[in-house]
Amino acid sequence: MYTFLTKDFFLVQLVLPLFFLNFIILVLWGPKYSPISMLGRFFVRKQKPEYVGAIQKRFAWSLGLIMSGAVMILIFGFGVTGIVPLSLCGICLILMWMESSLGICV
Repeated sequence: MYTFLTKDFFLVQLVLPLFFLNFIILVLWGPKYSPISMLGRFFVRKQKPEYVGAIQKRFAWSLGLIMSGAVMILIFGFGVTGIVPLSLCGICLILMWMESSLGICV
């Protein structure tokens, strides 16, 4: 929302490579080595795990990798800022929110 309102893409340029790297690690090596997954495991260490299918998770991670890669190419490769990269980031965030809050893994 900050980027949309101020047109300042600094935060996107800062966070996007981290998400991209995390999705690469998730797709290639799984959540055991992912820094964000490690942080998440730390926060929920006392909770009972809710297991989900690996195929669905890998598909969701691949989708995130494709979207974050596309936004990186647009922003860093072509210098495109505006509604297109923000829309892709928004779709990715909505999908992640649906997965974490609603339990719907697209």
